[in-house]
Amino acid sequence: MYFSMRISLPDRPGMLGAMATALSDGGANIVALDVIDREEGEAVDDLVVGTTGRTVGNLGFRAPRRRHDA
Repeated sequence: MYFSMRISLPDRPGMLGAMATALSDGGANIVALDVIDREEGEAVDDLVVGTTGRTVGNLGFRAPRRRHDA
């Protein structure tokens, strides 16, 4: 299962590393990263995160429900 995430962090050494460690501790893996913006002491990044269904609960958010069309 893959999720797209946009994160905003203080633009300081180690902040993105701390986010990556937190995701890893929850069982997730960053599979893609794009730097969107960097200004005024803030960095905005888009991540694609790979997880298993069981991992989603460890990250503190729920997977979207699949919609079944009638």
